[in-house]
Amino acid sequence: MTGLRKYLKIAMEHRLCDTLLPGHTAPSGEAATPMSTAPTPGRIPLPPTLSEADSAQLSDLYVRGTPEATLHAYERDLIYITAWKQASFGLDLTWPESEAVALRFVLDHGRDLSEVEDAARGTAETLIAMGLRRKLTAPAPSCASPCSRRRRPPAARPRA
Repeated sequence: MTGLRKYLKIAMEHRLCDTLLPGHTAPSGEAATPMSTAPTPGRIPLPPTLSEADSAQLSDLYVRGTPEATLHAYERDLIYITAWKQASFGLDLTWPESEAVALRFVLDHGRDLSEVEDAARGTAETLIAMGLRRKLTAPAPSCASPCSRRRRPPAARPRA
């Protein structure tokens, strides 16, 4: 098992699978647990209709079926988000994360911080010093449609 696949498997065991598997939610009434001390169930929590063996096979299938580039992106994102939360709140990630933390992340990353002096800028400067963030400006919005990236044919020339 490659390092990235092993990392993803560990991340999934620490309840990150709830986000990585769309539509899957944590059992109700379960408290958020710091990721550094999270219990390691070793399997993706599933409805009771699937056995433990089915759960183990599904986890393995998910890890094996995820492209290497995607695993690498997940790894980088988890490292960044963990460092951001530690710099912003002085706390470890919890799972599931609170709505307030998620909204703060959006606010900290959705605006240009080069013209302000606040906690968000301090956090961004810390992340830049760690080599996890490049600049204080907000990331450029992504293209709304893949169609706009296609090369358009040259305009027709009028006949003389």
